[in-house]
Amino acid sequence: MKIISIANRKGGVGKTVISGNIAYELSRMGYLVLMVDIDSQCDLSKIYRPDGYEGNDIFHLLRQQCRVDDACVEVATTCTSFLVAGTLCILILAAAKAFCCTT
Repeated sequence: MKIISIANRKGGVGKTVISGNIAYELSRMGYLVLMVDIDSQCDLSKIYRPDGYEGNDIFHLLRQQCRVDDACVEVATTCTSFLVAGTLCILILAAAKAFCCTT
């Protein structure tokens, strides 16, 4: 198993585009790909999450309310790509952590 992480604190540098393109190409080559969207803007999820998806997401997974495979949704463009969708609720976890660390 290989892990590829695309991260940069600055916005607008192409993290989502690069992540999506790498995932697509790897899945086209036959690799099993899991994309995990932990960006608060959830742009990767907006691109790849199926319309109307209301299932588990990264918030549920990080709070241990579901298993990884219960939070994965198959990406329609390939049969070897999956997404753990992002959510704005991730900001709640970040804010709670910041609050707990400063008090």
